[in-house]
Amino acid sequence: MTTQLTAKGEIKIRPMESKDSGAIFDIDRILSGGSMAIALINLVTEDIKESLDLSFVADVNAQLVGFILARHAYIGRPVVEVCLIQALSVHPLYQGQDIEALLVNALTERVKSLGMKNIRVILSTSDPRMEAFFSRLNFHRAPVIVCDKIL
Repeated sequence: MTTQLTAKGEIKIRPMESKDSGAIFDIDRILSGGSMAIALINLVTEDIKESLDLSFVADVNAQLVGFILARHAYIGRPVVEVCLIQALSVHPLYQGQDIEALLVNALTERVKSLGMKNIRVILSTSDPRMEAFFSRLNFHRAPVIVCDKIL
């Protein structure tokens, strides 16, 4: 667990637990205007313990204020073992306090401890703010192109 003091209180980064799902969905609803909560539900797999193994939350004064959802995956060609970041969110009242970076750093330490060598995040080309954020944390564009077929 990581702890850091800010003007709003003590930030604690800890592994995500299944009991955190309600607060995670609440933050997602606030950030998306209520339209994306179902997308997070789709990220939870049948094996909840395994799906939470690489996910963390941020608590401030015992209130969940942010989260990073990540999972173990084998992707690409050639196939590469990666930790795939699926979501990174912080409640608007707590943004700008480096909580996002603390969450990514906790994930990085966990991935290193498991002997994994790669963390991947897929970003929208229309969100340069997130690309700049991850670049600041030493993420670089991967040598792959992702193609979607919208159905």
